[in-house]
Amino acid sequence: MLENNHKLSKEFLKCFSKDYLYQANRLSGLLFKQLPGRVADLILYFAEEIYSSDEFEFPLNRAGLAEICGTTKESLIRTLSEFNHDRIIELNRNSVKINSYDILKTLSKLG
Repeated sequence: MLENNHKLSKEFLKCFSKDYLYQANRLSGLLFKQLPGRVADLILYFAEEIYSSDEFEFPLNRAGLAEICGTTKESLIRTLSEFNHDRIIELNRNSVKINSYDILKTLSKLG
C-alpha cells in the first residue's frame, strides 16, 4: 500500500519521524537532565501538547507524575513546591497555572 501511494508513505514517514524524535528527546531528557528540568518538561508537555493552555489539571496522581519524570513522589512534590514558591507556577492540588513560560523553557533547555 505504501509503495503504491506516495502521499500516504510521505505522511507515514512524517508521523513516524516526529514520534521517533519525541521519544529520543524524552529518553535523553530522562537520562541527562536534572530533576527541575524534567519537571519543567512535564509541565510544558501538559500545557502545550495535551491542554494547549497555561491553566490545566494534572490527570494523574503525584505517584504517576513522578514515574513519568523518573523520580520519587517526594522529590516531585518538593520540586513542584519550589516552582510554586518561586512563582514560576501556581499550584493548587492538581490545578496548575503557569506564570512564567520563559523560566520553565529555560529550565527545560538547561536541564
